[in-house]
Amino acid sequence: MSQATLEHTGKRQILVNAAAEVFARQGFAKTRVSDISQHAGVGKGTVYEYFSSKEELFFAVFEWMKQEIRSRVDAVVNESSNAKDILMAIFHSSAEIVTEHREIF
Repeated sequence: MSQATLEHTGKRQILVNAAAEVFARQGFAKTRVSDISQHAGVGKGTVYEYFSSKEELFFAVFEWMKQEIRSRVDAVVNESSNAKDILMAIFHSSAEIVTEHREIF
C-alpha cells in the first residue's frame, strides 16, 4: 500500500472515529460537520474530501462497527471448530465491542 493510500485511510478513520464520538454525545440531528471536523482536529473542508455528507459519514460509522465485529468474529471462528465454543466466543466478542463503544450503541 502506498504512503498516500495509508495517509488517506488513516485520515478517513480519524474522521470516522471522531464522528462516532460526536454522534454518540450529541445525536445525529444536533451534530454539524464542523463539530466533527473540530473534534478530529481538521478543517471542515477536509471532511468533505472524504465524505460527501454528514449522512455518508454517519453510515461510515456503522460500516466501521460492522467491520470491527466481523474481524473479531472471524478470529474466533478460526480458533475453534466446536460450534458451542464458537457461539460463546461470538457472544463474548459482541459484548466486548458493545462495552468498548457503549456510547455509540
